[in-house]
Amino acid sequence: MSQKAITRILIVVNLILMVILFVILWLPGRVRKGPEEARLYFMRDISSLPFWIAQEKGFFDSVGVKIRAEEVVRVGDEIAMVRRGTVVLGVGFPWDALVGKADTGLVNFRVVYSLFGTPEKPATALISMKGFGVASLSDLTGKRIGYWQDTREALEIPAILLSLGVDTSGIKMVALSSGEMPTAFADNRCDAMLVFEPMRTQYLADSAAVILLEDAFLEKHLAPDGRLPVSVIFTSVPNLKLRREGTVRAIKALNMAVDYMKANPDEAKRIARANLNLPENAEVPLPEFRRYDEEDYAVIESYIKRLSELSVVLFEPPGLKNLYLRTTDIK
Repeated sequence: MSQKAITRILIVVNLILMVILFVILWLPGRVRKGPEEARLYFMRDISSLPFWIAQEKGFFDSVGVKIRAEEVVRVGDEIAMVRRGTVVLGVGFPWDALVGKADTGLVNFRVVYSLFGTPEKPATALISMKGFGVASLSDLTGKRIGYWQDTREALEIPAILLSLGVDTSGIKMVALSSGEMPTAFADNRCDAMLVFEPMRTQYLADSAAVILLEDAFLEKHLAPDGRLPVSVIFTSVPNLKLRREGTVRAIKALNMAVDYMKANPDEAKRIARANLNLPENAEVPLPEFRRYDEEDYAVIESYIKRLSELSVVLFEPPGLKNLYLRTTDIK
């Protein structure tokens, strides 16, 4: 074969290689990516409202993420699955459930949104009903106290009462599902109950029958700075590394949902009522969703330290300066 023929062959081969390289490097950037898929756990709590809004208003679709959502009835291994990166987001989980399940591994999580209660705008109240023999905190000795089954209130409430000088002997803590709490007194399940919003507002509206033992019960006794972490939307470091695109898109959709909620409070309340199975005329106070770039990790550190002082958790809080998601994490 002549040198001229070899040269021609090499030129053709080089052109083919250039075309292949062009297709590999340039074409993918010009082809529209399909939707990312992301798995999400949620609890039927008011703090899941951004998820419900994003779902109903199409915000997940608009950012290109297909959500596979699963409702959590009892908190078990779900938090560990978020930490491992199997599930991209946990939505509407009680803060103390996250703390208790995460233990010292809390540093592996990243908080997207938090809900807080304050003495001025409480999220919790300790209540009873007329006919149950409970008119004050001191009357709780030997009584049954209902609490939301997915929290650590079975440890928190007796510890708080003991610190207030209440005789806690004979107190029985009764775990209740969110579906059981609205009829807990009528069903004679408990003599007193710790309730969260929006159930707090609904119970207190019946002032003729309900006895308010103490409003802002957890806020006053578990929040040294007056702000109680109640619920949380969270992801984890592995998700931001291994499932970054789906995680980032899902978070952007939640941000859009919170903005929508602020601009359309009446519609947000309608969506909340529909997903919480509440009557159309039920009053639903919209909570304040504090985003990752609006909150200080020190609030969580002081909260966990208080839980440690009451022996609700048996570890000192680790350094949590990176607990909240950073804006740079999702750019």
